[in-house]
Amino acid sequence: MAFGLAGITGGAWFAVTAPAGAAYPGVNGDIAFFSTRSSMNVIWQVNPTGANGTAAGDQAATTELTNGGGADVGGIDAEPFYSPDGQTVFFDSNRTGNWVIFSVPQATPEPPAASELSQPSGANPATSPNDYGPSVASDSKTVVFQRTTSSGNGNGGALYTLYTGAANVAASVCLLYTPPDGLLSPSASAGSASRAVFDPVDPSKLVYTDASGHLHLLSGIPTPELGGSPTNPCSVNPSSLTDTDLSATADQQSGPPVTTGYQDENPDWSPDGTKLIFDSTRNGGQTIWTMTGGILSGSGTLSANPLWNSLANSSGPQIQYQPVFSPDGTQIAYAEATRGSSVFSADLVNMDQSYTNAENLSLSTPGNPANSEPDWQPLSTGNGTPEAPMILLLPGSALLIGGIALTIQRRRRWVPGSGVTV
Repeated sequence: MAFGLAGITGGAWFAVTAPAGAAYPGVNGDIAFFSTRSSMNVIWQVNPTGANGTAAGDQAATTELTNGGGADVGGIDAEPFYSPDGQTVFFDSNRTGNWVIFSVPQATPEPPAASELSQPSGANPATSPNDYGPSVASDSKTVVFQRTTSSGNGNGGALYTLYTGAANVAASVCLLYTPPDGLLSPSASAGSASRAVFDPVDPSKLVYTDASGHLHLLSGIPTPELGGSPTNPCSVNPSSLTDTDLSATADQQSGPPVTTGYQDENPDWSPDGTKLIFDSTRNGGQTIWTMTGGILSGSGTLSANPLWNSLANSSGPQIQYQPVFSPDGTQIAYAEATRGSSVFSADLVNMDQSYTNAENLSLSTPGNPANSEPDWQPLSTGNGTPEAPMILLLPGSALLIGGIALTIQRRRRWVPGSGVTV
């Protein structure tokens, strides 16, 4: 349910409900992305509403967020992912000699150095695993990522977690789940492991891509405790987890089964946790698709459909990939090779028109560098548009106490065992 602030009574803000079916409101912040500009392979950050309301060609709107460990190291920093509170960017990097999960404050670009999270500092890269594709649960501390080991560990490894609130973060790393068919193998060039992503509303669920190129929903994960140590997600018995092949289920429920010959990858959740966006080779080329209904929203059939019909039915090659929702659910950011190796943003009101008018966010420097792997920063929630106003007190989420205003973030917190979010 989405809320908009409506008034204050007795020191507490009240709220009204937003229209049925709307994603709960949020404010769109910056967009982080991987780029090869400036002879570096690192993460940059762009203000998508820069000078004159547009970031196209706006040099001042783009800043370098990471530095690959410094010019003398020249590491690759890839796959940025903002924490749900918008304060931290997680990423993977090979600056230590193998791939490791790092984090950096969103407002403090390197230097100083980013924090090494998934492996002990100084570990021997020759015998250490490789870690890719971090994403973060709604507590902004529980991170899931893909790990491959020197001994193989199946196709593309397994899913691991870490907890940034631990005194020794590297020691908190543990195995969460080894998919029976393995994971989509990462690229050694720039991360590019089709990452697992927690449901933003219910972190007992996440979506991942298996080695066959199918999207899977993993549910039954112990949820983080609020205000204290997390429930160890790796303490769960694998038999208590439910793994659903979403790609195959969508094929079976919405049309003739088509379970081979395509690859679905790079999924992202809508802010309200009812829809997935991803890239797929279902119609040839590589275009952006959505998956809705069924197990995702709790009603109807699960179906997969192209976001832009004109591209999916085009006779020419299309390469749009790595889509992510904006925090307010009205836009997407994505990478595209068809119109240059660029990062774009597009409105989701009129699909075909929004593709035509998509804003090029990343080519703000000469030389046409390669740009990809965008993620959109969530800021504090904004006001919803009430359809049938209903007054609701929001304790802990929008209160004014002693003159201090408290606001909730885009991805609401899950209350363990309650079945609700706050």
